[in-house]
Order: sequence, then C-alpha cells, then structure tokens
Amino acid sequence: MTKRDQKNSNTSRQFHLLGLAAVNLNSALNYAENVKNNAPRGHGFAAERANHHIDQLLGKGPRLVGADNARNGADRLVRGVAIQSKYCATGSRCISECFDDTGTFRYIEGGKPMQIEVPKDLYDDAVQAMGDRIRNGKVPGVTDPNEARNLVRKGHITYKQAVRIAQAGSIEGLTFDAVRGVRLAGSAAGISSAVSFATTFWQTRDARLALQGATQTGLQVGGVAWVTSILTAQVGRTGLEKGMRSSTDFVVKKLGPKTTQLLANSLRSGNDIYGAAAASHLSKVMRGNIVTTGISVVVLTSLDAVKMLRGQLTGAQLMKNATVTTVSTASGTAAVLVAAPLVMAGPLGWGILALVGAAGGAVGGAASKAAMDQVIRDDGMKLQEVLEAVIGEQTEEFMLSERELNEVLQGLPDQIRTSTRAILTASDPRAHALESVILPLLKKVTAKRPTITLPDTETFLGAVEAHVAAIADDTPESDATSPANTASTLHRFLPLSGDWMETLTALGMLKIAWPEHGLVAAPD
Repeated sequence: MTKRDQKNSNTSRQFHLLGLAAVNLNSALNYAENVKNNAPRGHGFAAERANHHIDQLLGKGPRLVGADNARNGADRLVRGVAIQSKYCATGSRCISECFDDTGTFRYIEGGKPMQIEVPKDLYDDAVQAMGDRIRNGKVPGVTDPNEARNLVRKGHITYKQAVRIAQAGSIEGLTFDAVRGVRLAGSAAGISSAVSFATTFWQTRDARLALQGATQTGLQVGGVAWVTSILTAQVGRTGLEKGMRSSTDFVVKKLGPKTTQLLANSLRSGNDIYGAAAASHLSKVMRGNIVTTGISVVVLTSLDAVKMLRGQLTGAQLMKNATVTTVSTASGTAAVLVAAPLVMAGPLGWGILALVGAAGGAVGGAASKAAMDQVIRDDGMKLQEVLEAVIGEQTEEFMLSERELNEVLQGLPDQIRTSTRAILTASDPRAHALESVILPLLKKVTAKRPTITLPDTETFLGAVEAHVAAIADDTPESDATSPANTASTLHRFLPLSGDWMETLTALGMLKIAWPEHGLVAAPD
C-alpha cells in the first residue's frame, strides 16, 4: 500500500464512518424493538411490524400508532383505517382475544369497530368466529354476520411465518431484517455519497470524477450499513441481549428518573412514557447502541482483515485502523444520544441527529487518528520511504531515462498491492522490496531497450578524427596550448572511458600534432 493508497484508504474509511454514524441510532432503535420478539407473544409484535412494512412496500402509507400504549387503541393505521393485530394459533382465538370479560368487543375507534388483522392462513376461521359473535350481539353497532368479512382483515403473512420472524437465524427473520435494513442503508449511502461528491469536487473541480467517486462510496457504505443493521437486529433476538441487561439497567438507574425520562422520550414517537417504562426503553436503546457499535467495528475491520490476509497491510496497521474505527463510531453514537433531547421529533429532527452523529464521529476519528499516529506510523508512509530509497539507488545503477523511470513508477502500485505486509515485516525491507518488486519492473522496462552494436576500429577512428578536426577548426588560435599527452587530449575532447583512452594510446593508433593553425589528428 503506497502513501497515496493509504490516503485514499483513510478517506474512504472516513466516508464509511460518516454514513454509519448517521444511521447507527436507527439500528439501535430497531434492536430495541426486536427485544420484544423474545417475549412470550413476541411473534404478534413481529407480525405487526411485518405487515406494516409490506404495506409500505405496496404504497399504502401505513402508520404505526401502538407505541402510545393507549388502552384498547389501534396498532396501525392504513389509509385512515384503524387496525388491531391479533396473531394467535387459531382463527377463533384471534377473535376471542378482542372481547373483554363480559364478552363485548373492546376495540372501538370513533364509535366504529376496528379491523382485526389475523394470520393469512387463519382468515376463514377468524371470519366464521367473528360472524358467530355478531349473531350473539357482542359487536356494538353491527348486526349482520356478513359484516364479519369487513371487520376481519387478512394479514400478509401466516402464523408460522410470524413465529419464525421472531426467531434468530430464521430465513423469515433474516428476510424481514434485510427489508428493514434497505431504508437504513439508503440513508447511510445518501449521506456518504453527498459528502464524497462535495469533497472530491472541491479538490478536483471535476463533476464527473466526483460523481463516480460518490457512487462507489454510496454503494460501499450502503452495503456495510445494510449488513450491520441485519446483524444488529438478529442479535436483539438472542440470549446475548439478556446478558447485557443488568449493565445498561445499572447505567440508567445512575442517570436518575428525570434524565432517563428526557432521553427515553426523545428516542421514540407517540405519547410520553414515565417511570419503569421510560427506564426499560432507554436501557434497550443503550444495549442496541452497544451492539450496533460493536458490529459496525467488526464489519469495517473485517475488510481490513481481508486486506491483511492478502498482504496489503500489516497487523499494526490493522490494529490502528480498528482503534480509529471504534473511537469514531462510539463518538458518533455518543454525540447522537447527547443531542437527541435537544432536537425536535420528525424527519427534520432525525436529519439533524444524523449530521450530529456524522460530526461527532469525524471529530472522534480525527482525534484518535492523530493519537495513533504518534504510536504507529501508517504503512503507506513507511513503505514510501523504503521504495524511494531503493528506486533512487536503482535509477543510477540501471541509468534509467526519464521515460523509463515513469514507466517503472506506473507499474509500481499493481506490483506492491499484495506485497506491503511482506516488505514491511521483512528483516531487511529494502532488500526484500528490491528483489520482489523493483527488480522485476526494472527488467521488464530495460528489456525494451534496443540492442547496441559497437563500431569497428576503423569506423571509430574516423569518427574521432572528424570530431577532433571540427573542434580544432572552431578553437581560437590564441587559446591553443600543447597537450601533455594523447590520452589527456582525448579525455578533454571525447566522452570516452579511461579504458578506451589507454588502449588507443598504447597502440599508437593516433598521433596528435599542434601546427600553427590548430589541433590536427591523423592516423599512422
């Protein structure tokens, strides 16, 4: 990894962290929601969320309203219709859950019965059970048993699918989390793409290059955010969640009831909650943040781990990157939690929190990077020093032209892409770089040089006579001085090596005379 590659890698990492910091809170909230899946009736909650997201995909504009905990209130609204979700093992039980101890239907909205959403595979059974209740006069304002089909709503998923969605590792659960993760991935990709485009355009003034970089960054960050959201949601369904509960409950208790209430209500929609409900919600969100941060670090670090296995970076660089990633992600999460009570609810508030998280992550990442630079130098900087020294020596050794040197430098990135770790961890980095990287490039470049055939003696001497004669004709008469010997004269006028001069002089192949009109060279 060259210094330029290192810089590009650091920039890419910053864009990743900006996008993740902006959406990690939403992943934590998803985690908090999925904790309910571990409850005895967790599949009912899973079914409610699954039907809601399917209606979103169908463009029906649904809204979740059950978070207000209103007594006998609706769970969802779809195109203005109030819906109560009931996912039980049988259709008749789904309907019986809707009646109080006196046998009277208890879900009334605006003087009218709500729709009861039941499993897709139990719809007919539920309709029959509702028709029986209507005949017995247990549904206020409804006397026609045929109205049962209007009161009972067929869900998009079956009872068994709802049960499996609530379980960790199931195909249905992974599919559900993947669909939910698309929205979060889109947010992360959008933020990182915008920052990438602006940064690249400011540096290059090239809109096409900036767009290309923004697209690549968006896809990469969106993919990381998507995987992170899925894994986070899955952990919320496992026993690990229960293992962290005592720790976060302790922290919440130390915050006090007022701070807990303020934070809890800033991180949810619907009516305000108090006391134990607020403490429970905030504790779940904290656990979600811990899991989200940990998974984000693992996902990002795994990319570097692959590079290390491929020889593209060293273990020290991997540890440094992991440290910077951890601090940056945690800083972004902390910034969001601190700012949450200060912003308004709604899309604008979430947008502000996203920017706060991105800024907090950037500051934390920059600070940790500066601190780690004092301990561990980047691979790119160390490698550049090694390569500069080796290339400088070999440029003189091989008498490279400017064109040949440029060709060597152009082939260098591909040649060292998988050799960084091997070079920097070798006992003699320069020797290893020379043998494994530089020499193959030099041999490839110098192999293109044309073959040189030295002239014979007669041709060479003729060229010498012509050259000396031309110089003698141009030499002013007053400047003429007697040379000490033939060798020194040829050294003065001809770019020949000492071996050539000594050979010519010993053989007496040239006689040098100094007539009145200048230097003349003549053969025997």
